[in-house]
Amino acid sequence: MGNDFNYPLFAFPEVARAAITEIQSETKAPFPMIGSSVLAAMALAVQAQYRIKRREGLESPCSLSVVSICASGERKTTVDKKTLKAFREAEARHGQIYEAQLAEYRATKQVWGSKRRILLRKFEKAIELEESTEQLQIAIQNHELAEPAKPRRLRLLYNDATSAALLHGLHENTRSAALTEDEGARFFGGQIAEDASLVNKGWDGSRLTVDRRSTESFSVESPRITLNLMVQPSAFEKYMEKKGEEARGVGFFARWLVCCPASTQGTRFQDESIPVLTEQTKFNDRVRELLEMQVANGAMGSARSETFLTFSAEAEREWIFVANQIEDAIRPGGLFCVASDYASKVAENIARIAGVIHAFSGSDGTQIQIETLRSATAIAEWYAKEFVRLFAPADPLRALVHDAILLENWIVKIVQARNWRYIEKNFILQYGPSQLRSKNRLDWAINHLAQHQRLIVAFAGKRKQILDLNPSYFIPVAQGQIPFGFPALC
Repeated sequence: MGNDFNYPLFAFPEVARAAITEIQSETKAPFPMIGSSVLAAMALAVQAQYRIKRREGLESPCSLSVVSICASGERKTTVDKKTLKAFREAEARHGQIYEAQLAEYRATKQVWGSKRRILLRKFEKAIELEESTEQLQIAIQNHELAEPAKPRRLRLLYNDATSAALLHGLHENTRSAALTEDEGARFFGGQIAEDASLVNKGWDGSRLTVDRRSTESFSVESPRITLNLMVQPSAFEKYMEKKGEEARGVGFFARWLVCCPASTQGTRFQDESIPVLTEQTKFNDRVRELLEMQVANGAMGSARSETFLTFSAEAEREWIFVANQIEDAIRPGGLFCVASDYASKVAENIARIAGVIHAFSGSDGTQIQIETLRSATAIAEWYAKEFVRLFAPADPLRALVHDAILLENWIVKIVQARNWRYIEKNFILQYGPSQLRSKNRLDWAINHLAQHQRLIVAFAGKRKQILDLNPSYFIPVAQGQIPFGFPALC
């Protein structure tokens, strides 16, 4: 089951949140799968125009890598069609414009080529007659500079593509695209998944270079590649057996926002109501608006017109705090103690998601406010926990620390209900959480709380142990003035 019921729908901007809810009501597909597809669509809609500057010297695109592991019959194709509808329509609409531009380009290129051949013949003749070629050289140079540029086609979605086809498409067409598959077996069984470093570079926005012997080499400057994959568990498991260790070693998985939601099959009952799709229309309208803006200002072809997003001073302080919490969670007992590779990208993913939310929702200015950062943190945290659930081996120490958290939660409720300062250990063994009725587990939890200055263990007589609760901690916690728990176990 995982943490499906805690999916952070509240953290999405209103237009996206409403679309997710409407799609789920219509398709009955799992919320995390729909939310993941919408999140990828939001990233694709803004990634050509916006770039996030986390701190001085720390910049990244707003591209995301979103992967949903879902069984056959979960309506992956239906969800994919709905969330990517505006992109396909934009490709078709601009495809007609492109064909007209291409015809004009070919005609202009023929005229340009004819003039070039004439200039070159004049130049050769002047050399034969030993005449001055200075003016002709200048004319040829100016003519070369005036070579007509081939128009770029709006190509946003690639599926079942080879590495060569993707690179050629980014070079010839728009530099912003998404690798999208509603049946991810083709991706994970294909060439691109074999070359995880290519996808990593696309996520990073690094220059992609293709060196060829027989034809002209080329490079793609500042590519923007979002990953939007839906894959069946069997196909993903096959990939993991073959390439999983290598892919994780090069940081392929570390960039992922991954989910494996519980199936909704068997609960997707129909009624007689006629679905109203107004919220999806609003979402698609926003996607079209963003795409048209980027086409108009040339962002699809060049990074020169990119907009830099930064954090407000308050948001930057909070981002630093969260980044430090993530680092702390790598220590033994922390959420990422067995997933340090994934932890290395979580803070950056938070910043990217914040940039996507800010840009997609049309927030004023270029400064990301703290509310947006907190929404991004909630989304990234959910996916981080999902990654750990799916890929991180069980950590015995972390299980023990969770006993301490369980005990602390129970103590908070006791303080709230009875305002106690002292609690007998035997009372906990008798009335406390059932998981802590074991003396050894309870002793470990008590010692852990004592090490964190939550309480002191005192003795009444020779055997009776009393827990003296730290009032400066438990009273404000019980009153809701400060949060409780261990940041390293978020």
